[in-house]
Amino acid sequence: MEEDIKILEKLIKEFDEFEKRQHINIYMLTKREKQAIEHLIERNKELEKHYQHEQEYINGEIFSAKQMHYIEDNYIDKAKVREKIEELKEDEEFYREHSRMYEFESKIKLLQELLEENSNHIPRID
Repeated sequence: MEEDIKILEKLIKEFDEFEKRQHINIYMLTKREKQAIEHLIERNKELEKHYQHEQEYINGEIFSAKQMHYIEDNYIDKAKVREKIEELKEDEEFYREHSRMYEFESKIKLLQELLEENSNHIPRID
């Protein structure tokens, strides 16, 4: 396509040169044909700009999707951590009855540290 545009631009340039010198050449374009070609060249340039903007937009969307995928794979949702703490607290009696309070407290402490780390260092996902 670029090669075709170059050929047409060269043809228009030659037409302008002949017109300036007032040479008559039966193989040259009419003024209307010249205008039509100029309009096509201009429209092609507009479409190329539009295409470039679309590509930039698509690339940005792909980047955003990759970021979201990375976040989903590497970060823990705070609500899920809170939910797990609540589940553990509901089962506290079980841990107490089976002499497993150390395990219970360790799990709660670990989850609370995750919440603190999330609020201090890791981007939030709410």
